[in-house]
Amino acid sequence: MRALAGTELKFAINEIALKYVDDKVNNKAIVGELRKLQSNRLYGRDEFTNEILNAPWARGKITSWIKHIKEGCAIGAFRDNFLGVRSKILICDDAPQFKGILEFLGLCLIHEERHYKS
Repeated sequence: MRALAGTELKFAINEIALKYVDDKVNNKAIVGELRKLQSNRLYGRDEFTNEILNAPWARGKITSWIKHIKEGCAIGAFRDNFLGVRSKILICDDAPQFKGILEFLGLCLIHEERHYKS
């Protein structure tokens, strides 16, 4: 899998990731464990799985929580390390997987017009 920036998917435990996980999981213990690991480090997929997702505090947790940890840390790495020019708006369709990648989500014209009646 490749990230939007055209490089291998990376993960970071930073404020962006922590906020995302806290919003989605709403479990202070999980966020606390991640906060202990917060750094400028970029993890590859295998490193992240072995060191973070297979850590004792993460093993056996609810599948959706693990999914949100992966998403949040991937978004954190992307926003912090791969954007170059700091854009705040992502223009795309309204698919849920695009929410949270950037600060704001703008719909392309075709998807935006669906919200209005003629």
